[in-house]
Amino acid sequence: MNYLAHAFLSHHKPDLLVGNILADIIKQKEFTDYSLGVQEGIIMHRKIDSFTDQHPVVRNCTKLLQSRHGKYSPVVMDLLWDLVLAEQWDTRTDIDFNEFVETTYQVLLSRKEEYPKHILDKLEFLIGKDFLTMYSHLEGMQTILDRIQSRTKFKSNFSAALEDYTNHKETFFEAFNIFFPELQIVLNKWTA
Repeated sequence: MNYLAHAFLSHHKPDLLVGNILADIIKQKEFTDYSLGVQEGIIMHRKIDSFTDQHPVVRNCTKLLQSRHGKYSPVVMDLLWDLVLAEQWDTRTDIDFNEFVETTYQVLLSRKEEYPKHILDKLEFLIGKDFLTMYSHLEGMQTILDRIQSRTKFKSNFSAALEDYTNHKETFFEAFNIFFPELQIVLNKWTA
């Protein structure tokens, strides 16, 4: 799962949302710099990642990417899950996608005083690029994949990931429809 899914799974709770988004941006030692609510969001992010990575249907999907993406297969799969979520958005929630994105950005920016400068700079950059919307369509995802590939040290083939997405879309959708509701149940129990 990547940014879009983590934001979606935050249950409209600002602390969880902030923590879920910050989890991939902050260093481990910065964890205690945040409120307990945001720390809970960071922990939630890790629970989401752990559940997703260990789920058998996700592992099977990741194997489909192995020949082209090697050790980067789990990263590619995480990115593609956001695309699957975006394509299924209207079946997962009654909230308008654009409204969700705007509200998410407002929450993140309303907490500016809580972020050190390097985190605020990163968030403002991501929001300026409308990163959540980019994860929701093929053109935006291709831009993201190309950027990631340009930063990898080893052969990754991130730029070819959408070809894999097209070739295995039905399998990815079926897998998502199995593991995502299970993940939501686990998170609902945890946050209750």
